[in-house]
Amino acid sequence: MSPRESQGFSDQNRLDAQTLQKKGSVVSKVVGYPAKMYDRYQLVLGLNLYEPWEKILLNTFVLGAAVLLVHSAYTYLPNYISSTAEKIFLYFKD
Repeated sequence: MSPRESQGFSDQNRLDAQTLQKKGSVVSKVVGYPAKMYDRYQLVLGLNLYEPWEKILLNTFVLGAAVLLVHSAYTYLPNYISSTAEKIFLYFKD
């Protein structure tokens, strides 16, 4: 018996875990998706290397930028699209 198998690791255990992950219920997939995306977000920004107060500071900046982007799009984008559409229609109108 290898040291790895004596600690409870074997190829059969690994295959069983992979099979269970593939056969997960829809609820577990829906609940696990935000956690997966948050882990990906942390890896992309490297947040797993920072201290908790640094994570809070960086997340505050990211959230603030997202709020400003959504607010600006909601406020200014409809007017911009309508004015651009009017200019396009005037250009092609003869």
